[in-house]
Amino acid sequence: RVGAVYGYAILKEVRGGLVSQFEHTIIVEKDGVTVIT
Repeated sequence: RVGAVYGYAILKEVRGGLVSQFEHTIIVEKDGVTVIT
């Protein structure tokens, strides 16, 4: 583990809905990373 991916706490709206944000969808492989979006 090299600290390249970080987890964050789950965010909730006032009414209880979950909140999320994504920048890219990636595949982490042994020899590198592939950005697929």
